[in-house]
Amino acid sequence: GALLALEQQAAVHNLLVRATLHVRYLLAKDRVVNEMLDETGMRASTERIADKLARDLAAALLLDREAPLREHDAAPLDAFARDFAAQWPQGPNGSRLGVLDLRKRVFTLPMSPMVHAPAFERLPAELRSRVLHRLAVAIERGVPPGDVRFDRATRRSLRDHLRATIADWPARPRR
Repeated sequence: GALLALEQQAAVHNLLVRATLHVRYLLAKDRVVNEMLDETGMRASTERIADKLARDLAAALLLDREAPLREHDAAPLDAFARDFAAQWPQGPNGSRLGVLDLRKRVFTLPMSPMVHAPAFERLPAELRSRVLHRLAVAIERGVPPGDVRFDRATRRSLRDHLRATIADWPARPRR
């Protein structure tokens, strides 16, 4: 359980850091170009890259391409599972991201707890808002990326948890 949680966290954290650095670089470049051309806002190429990075981050946070664990008969150590889950915020209905399952998948809810990590919080605003929008569309409208699938009850649980624990969760996402 510890190794599966670490692998998932490391993969998402690396993607968050890489995306942050990439977008910060592009925004700095945009400021220089805009100053020379007496323009404002994100350049079209920066918007396209930010959209692609947001898609990739949303898919990673929703555990796209997660390997099924059904046939491996794994179980987490109780103390680790308890301590790991306790580090993530609890929603109003008692839900937490990061609760280890290991019977069918790594976590009981199909979302990385890294959505609550400082690295996610520090994403550039231009990228963070795009990622949150994509997550909201996936969860609230039922249009997840890639191979991600979840039923209405899971969507409702994720929606309620994220609305309560992420201050800038989008109110009504449009596709």
